[in-house]
Amino acid sequence: MKIVTSLIVLMLLCSACFTIEPMGEKPIIHEFLADPGTIQAGESTMIVWRVSGHDKIVLDGMNFKDTDVTNFPISNSGYQAGITKPAITKVYALRASNRFGSTYATCSIRVIK
Repeated sequence: MKIVTSLIVLMLLCSACFTIEPMGEKPIIHEFLADPGTIQAGESTMIVWRVSGHDKIVLDGMNFKDTDVTNFPISNSGYQAGITKPAITKVYALRASNRFGSTYATCSIRVIK
């Protein structure tokens, strides 16, 4: 009985010292771009992205759960978010995350005045 108690105490101490992380892959951002990437002032453009292995996508602070993102399909190759008439050149940031971590990408839209 003393050996079993000692083993249980040892297991509890070891589990307090070490954290076992689940193994898996972070999301993959296959594509993130503006189409067109250069516009005249007053024109609009579209941001397009294709991500796999994600649970959540954040585009410049706008949160999309996977179910929200699928409202914007582009012929099964990705998702889109309309960007209407940006006034200045801007860099947009995309973060895709799941329980294994996050992946980041940026794209820019150049505005010619």
